[in-house]
Formats: sequence, C-alpha cells, structure tokens
Amino acid sequence: MNEIFTQEMINAQVVNAGIDGDRPQFMMVRLEQGLKAFPNTKLVIFEPGPNEKNKRFNLEASEEILKYLQAMKMPTIYVSNTTIQTEEEALQFAQKFGAYYYGNWTRGVPRDRDHRQYDQGGPGHMTSAGCKVWATNMAPFIQKVIKEANIQ
Repeated sequence: MNEIFTQEMINAQVVNAGIDGDRPQFMMVRLEQGLKAFPNTKLVIFEPGPNEKNKRFNLEASEEILKYLQAMKMPTIYVSNTTIQTEEEALQFAQKFGAYYYGNWTRGVPRDRDHRQYDQGGPGHMTSAGCKVWATNMAPFIQKVIKEANIQ
C-alpha cells in the first residue's frame, strides 16, 4: 500500500552545520558543539559527503557519528553518497545504527546547470534551485520520520 503524504508546514529552525570541503573525521566536534548550542534539537540529517575519498576512513568516522546519535536516541536521517556506498550498503549502514535512510544526496535533483554546479568538470554541489528541489523532495520523508519518531 502506498502512503500519500500531504505537504504540511513544518515549524522548525534548520541549522546547516556543513562546511564545504569538510571530511567526516572533523564533523563530530562540530556536531557535539551544535547540539550543545541548540539543546532542543529533535532531528539530525547527516550526510558525510565524499570529501574523504578513503572509504574506510569515511565510514569509520560516519559510524562514530551515527553511534553517538543512536546513544543519544536522536532521530537521524542518513543521506549517502554513491562515491562511498551503494544505496544498498548505505541502507544497511543506516539501519545498523537505527537511522532512517533517505537515499543518495542527489536523489531527484536534475544534473543540469540550473540545479548543479559544474565548476570542476562534472556535476558538483547543488545550486539554490537544486537545494529547493532537494528540500521539496525530502519534505514528505521528513514528515514521515517526524510521525514515526513521534517528534513534537
């Protein structure tokens, strides 16, 4: 049975703690600081990115972060990158730590120049138009997580 989600307003403050070019090894400190600065955080969206090209180092640091969030009982949405994990590997990885798996970070975002930057030859970061598509596509999934995790 397919569930249908209506796009409802989500009353939330969103903090983007990402830093361009950062690697997962350096994200834990920023995550801890961010959660202290925003003690009413109810949901974390974690996307470690491909900047750490060494798969082992990327996944070890990501595992540390997901374990930390699991120990805090913090509902977490894990977003993957296909240069590090296949979608199947990422799903299993998220499930191992009780995280919800959204999919690849570019899921549903066109690969054209309106939605992606081509400053390094191929499609890279999303443009503002790409971010809007991503947010629109992800909203029903976030609503589902809010409902399942009973986030108030």
